[in-house]
Amino acid sequence: VSQSHCYNGKCACVDGYIPIDQYTCIIDMSRDTTTKPTPIPVDYKSLLGGKCLTQRNCHTPNAICIYSICACPKGYFPVDDWTCLEEPGSR
Repeated sequence: VSQSHCYNGKCACVDGYIPIDQYTCIIDMSRDTTTKPTPIPVDYKSLLGGKCLTQRNCHTPNAICIYSICACPKGYFPVDDWTCLEEPGSR
């Protein structure tokens, strides 16, 4: 699920997102946007759906950091938290 993280088989929306159904997390518009987010250490490594400051923070091969979340880039799709596979015919 995009914008989520999973641990021991249970998934939850990442900070700043809320679930709208079993498969979708959307940005929480009711959050107080005047507070600053918790900084992430530069050497922090995240899986897909985890927080990031730069692409270096994304542990999943081929993942990128977009809107502070590790995600598969265009032309790739997530298989699990650890894998971005290239879409067939995307080249």
